Amino acid sequence: MNSFGMGWHLDRASFDQIMHDTVESILPGRISLVKGTFVGMGRVGGGIYWSISVNGIMSDERKVYNLKWVIDASGRRSSIARKV
Repeated sequence: MNSFGMGWHLDRASFDQIMHDTVESILPGRISLVKGTFVGMGRVGGGIYWSISVNGIMSDERKVYNLKWVIDASGRRSSIARKV
């Protein structure tokens, strides 16, 4: 019994690798796994692309990525979904 209800426990490193390998098999050479702190997002290019801002883990350098697809795998935090 858990006051938060049913939940899944997963090996995050394995999950990330499975996600990466699956998308890589469909779109070879067109996927990036970026580790950092999510800052914000918005729509660009007439609403066709997502513009994602991320602070790097090793430095505070902010990078911006323009993407057609974004997967929010942040778990209960729903970091991206809450920003949209």
